[in-house]
Amino acid sequence: MSATVNKRIARRFFDDVLARQNVQAVDELIAPDAIVCMPTGRFTGPEGVRQASAQIASAFPDRRIEVQALVAEGNRVAVEWTLCGTQRRELLGVPPTGRHECVSSLSLFRVENGKIVDHWMAEGAPALNSFQPNASQL
Repeated sequence: MSATVNKRIARRFFDDVLARQNVQAVDELIAPDAIVCMPTGRFTGPEGVRQASAQIASAFPDRRIEVQALVAEGNRVAVEWTLCGTQRRELLGVPPTGRHECVSSLSLFRVENGKIVDHWMAEGAPALNSFQPNASQL
């Protein structure tokens, strides 16, 4: 696969999986033995991705995901992206704030044969802590 095709696959992950929770897209994009490592845990395969996506959707039901940059070389794609929404449930140990928040993230994908086989995500989890009333005392 070309770097351009791999970028499209990574982009669909954000548009169809994280933003829309499209179950069919998960099966189309995620390899059966894919490893996804996120601050919320390590997940395997399409079922693991559905679980991870559900955690995000539950915490931010009105989420909007914006991709700022996609950079690809060979079978790897790096993505800078932001999730904005109202935090309605606990995420990463941070209780729901009920406020509109934005979390910037970086993701690194490895794509093989048209499917994501690895996804490593680093979210701006410390940014969520700043929304806690006593964050300065932590």
